[in-house]
Amino acid sequence: MLLPHVVVVAVMSLPHAWADVATPNTEPTGAALHAVDIRLDPTWAGDWGRLAERVAAFGPNSRLCVPAFEGGVVYFPPKSVRPPGCLTASPTRVPWPLLRKECRARGVQLMGAFDLLDWHGASDEALDAAGLLELRALRSEPVGSSTPYAAVGARHLAPALSSMARTFGLRCRPDGLMVTCRLRHSYRETDVLGYSDASRLAYVRAASIDPLDILLDPVNEGDLAYVNEWLHWREDRLTDVVAEVTTGFRAACPRGTVSVRGYVDTYDAPRQVRLCLAENWMAWLNRGCATDLVLHTWPGTTWADRVHRGSFRRAKLVTARLDPPVVPQPELGSWAPLTEATCAELEFLVPEGACHATFVVRCDEDLALLQRVLAGRSR
Repeated sequence: MLLPHVVVVAVMSLPHAWADVATPNTEPTGAALHAVDIRLDPTWAGDWGRLAERVAAFGPNSRLCVPAFEGGVVYFPPKSVRPPGCLTASPTRVPWPLLRKECRARGVQLMGAFDLLDWHGASDEALDAAGLLELRALRSEPVGSSTPYAAVGARHLAPALSSMARTFGLRCRPDGLMVTCRLRHSYRETDVLGYSDASRLAYVRAASIDPLDILLDPVNEGDLAYVNEWLHWREDRLTDVVAEVTTGFRAACPRGTVSVRGYVDTYDAPRQVRLCLAENWMAWLNRGCATDLVLHTWPGTTWADRVHRGSFRRAKLVTARLDPPVVPQPELGSWAPLTEATCAELEFLVPEGACHATFVVRCDEDLALLQRVLAGRSR
């Protein structure tokens, strides 16, 4: 993968569990695909009425994940939730009662997807008025350039999201929650977030230094230490948000399953990528925030890449040490419409021991394509 111009060149230590596990040199053990999960993209434009029936056709252990809060848009009844004033209700009506009834009748688990920080569907003005607009620092732009992400340092962010997750659980009664929490969705090395007034003030209180005074291109060990401390703080803040949200959901659905999504090579990617991403799914699992892990590749890359498959194998080894153990599953079709080539990536994953996979679908045709490809594999 070719990376654009790098802005941040600091060193960040890897989690001990990951650093202690080398990429296995032995050949992976093959396995059969036992379960298929379907995650609806927010642009879903298919038939809601037959959705549970079609998902059930993939097997008895299948799950359906439907947008609940993504892009700063609420996909469940707006009258039942009191989000910050910057959030909007989706124009797409998700028939939660119908989905719950149909899924339970067919043995399909119904989950809701929450993307906690990417609020591109909300206006900058509304986010700013609510004190929730995160800012970035670019060499080519002033520090005050805005981004469509919520401010990680805002004190009322985590409680508001936790309340929303609890309300979602009480009103929609799903079987689980899938959480995404990161400070960007692409590999643009220029996106370093955490310069909003709320985030700067929070870090000043924590470390007695303003992020604006920290050199992103450290010239000595002292500068490098400041960079690492600030970046670790951002990861810890995201972990706190994930923990509070999952706690809120479990208060409403004590038996609900919680999954977290992340990049498969978060800890193997170039250092500058992780610095900008601030995603730390290993910490979320270690803290007990979730019992399931869904991993995907970067935009423009596929599971055919041996680097991604090596990271997936390392993730399997590391998460197997948890108590209880967690078995990661790959996600396909994360960034572009599903194609036969995307589905064919299973041929690279099943030999790696992936027995459970998630597919992102956007229309009925995607489901039909997936059904055809999987039927062909079983012959």
